[in-house]
Amino acid sequence: MKESITTEEGQELHQIVLAEEVSFFNKASVIKELEEIPANSKVVIDCTNSKSIAYDVVELIRDYRSNAKLKNITVETINFIEPA
Repeated sequence: MKESITTEEGQELHQIVLAEEVSFFNKASVIKELEEIPANSKVVIDCTNSKSIAYDVVELIRDYRSNAKLKNITVETINFIEPA
């Protein structure tokens, strides 16, 4: 996982690029990164390189996307495929 922070239109933009294999072992580090994003920001979670994402992490991203609205955080995902 790799994160970069820039500014877009006066708003912090956090880009998180997930690894090729994201297992439940990575869940804690994903939680840590997402919890550190301040209110009124935007986060882009890029899953382009990911061939496998553990279901726990998929649920985490899905829940974060729903709850981020409470902190006025805009969440965008790239190539994030939710299981049916």
